[in-house]
Amino acid sequence: MPKKDFPANYTRAEIWLPIDYDLPNGGSRVCSVGHNYHDDLTGQYCDILSNKTCTLNANQLYGLNKMKCQMITFTTSGSSGGNNGFFSPANPGSTAFQVFFYVNNSLIEYSNPSASTKPTALSNSDFSFKNTWEESVQKGIIRMKFNITRTVPQGYQIDNGETDVLKKPPYGTISFLFATQCWFNGPVGYPLDLGNPSLTIPCKVVSGLIAKSNSSIQCTIVASTQATTFTPAELKLSNFETVSNGTSGIEIHLMNIKNPATDYGWGYPRNCPLAINAYQNNADGSTTSLILNSSQNMNIQGPWTGSNPTWTLVPPPELTAGNANNLVGSLLTVKFSGINTTWTANDAFILNIPTMFEIPDDGSMSAALEETILQPVPVVTPPNPPQPAPPPIINTYQALVYVY
Repeated sequence: MPKKDFPANYTRAEIWLPIDYDLPNGGSRVCSVGHNYHDDLTGQYCDILSNKTCTLNANQLYGLNKMKCQMITFTTSGSSGGNNGFFSPANPGSTAFQVFFYVNNSLIEYSNPSASTKPTALSNSDFSFKNTWEESVQKGIIRMKFNITRTVPQGYQIDNGETDVLKKPPYGTISFLFATQCWFNGPVGYPLDLGNPSLTIPCKVVSGLIAKSNSSIQCTIVASTQATTFTPAELKLSNFETVSNGTSGIEIHLMNIKNPATDYGWGYPRNCPLAINAYQNNADGSTTSLILNSSQNMNIQGPWTGSNPTWTLVPPPELTAGNANNLVGSLLTVKFSGINTTWTANDAFILNIPTMFEIPDDGSMSAALEETILQPVPVVTPPNPPQPAPPPIINTYQALVYVY
């Protein structure tokens, strides 16, 4: 609704589309002024120019009335591919139109109303996760893999010297949401602070995200205030460069996330939701959603009831030679037995090394996993002498090494 009354015959309205909107090819222009108290009359002038300017003369008898509800409509009909109307931006967000009202070519009124395009959620094929330790209460490493279907701005603030908040550039956030209650009236989910009172955790980018120059990507926890389905604990990713629409194969590992507590009353395994989203932080304090919450269930198992494996740490000879300080390039061997499970592809073997060791995070570390298969001694009957057992078969597998 205009702020003033505008007379018939002499009123012209212009709407300038934002630069990130577009017009379809072909088709005819359709413009109208809609009223709730009479029908439009024919013969109104209407034009939609290639520079994204839409012009329309007001109704020949009624003009525009500030006290009446009315709508100026611009669209197209018969466009190629049936794509009538306007193409909205590829990325969701809020943007401003410019609206001008003229009387006898004199500008009388101007406004710049904003409009927001709707974000979309990721499909199940666009993100997945795996917890290296599914046992309840324990802390594990969650390996997140996802694609980006909307451009996310850089994950840090830029000072462009502007004091007007509308001219300051926005910045982006990629967020993971951990359910503090697994379902409505259901069991308690993840701890309010994800088991990290410091509200920071180490995280390792494997692929797809680039850190800000001379910095590293940060993972910060926003603790929940209560355990409900509406108040998840949030883990924010920041300090990354702009992630373009269509970026795929992003992988990041989140450390020390504590699993939901034991609750025998609900049985196991328990499914507790974990979601991903992304949004834009505007300088005026508002946010614009880019990717809606996309959720999948995390499988949580009951407490471990089997026997614990036996571990043996075999230090390299250099560490026992007396002068073992500041060694570089040593080979460390770990032997274990008694694991009553089968290893499959993408399983994780985690070795926590004391903090006094300096571990390079430059891709120079490598590892191999040797699997020994013992063959039984064949059973024989006298007089044949027992046959010696064949040597064990040792399979060696190359392993990816992540330094966190």
